[in-house]
Amino acid sequence: MCVEIICSHMGVELRTTRLLLRSLELADAEQTQRLFPQWEIVKFLNSKVPWPYPSDRVLNVYRNEILPGIERGEEWHWTLRLKAAPEQHIGVISLHRDEWDN
Repeated sequence: MCVEIICSHMGVELRTTRLLLRSLELADAEQTQRLFPQWEIVKFLNSKVPWPYPSDRVLNVYRNEILPGIERGEEWHWTLRLKAAPEQHIGVISLHRDEWDN
């Protein structure tokens, strides 16, 4: 599989044959909030993730935890998007400097 890497002022975008991985932004929180609070997803995560999932949780986590981590250079986050529908993300993937958190 070939991966194309595009760097810009918006961050790093990775492209595969079918997917776009775009650097996560605060504006992505609304879509993530609609996708995330599903028990079939949350039940596999650690106890830090509350259930029932609060309606403002993603916005708060993005603003107060993830984006500051990106700015410190300690973590990297991308939204997953199908090339056929780049305006909508279907998930999020991340990489953290700490080995235990990947």
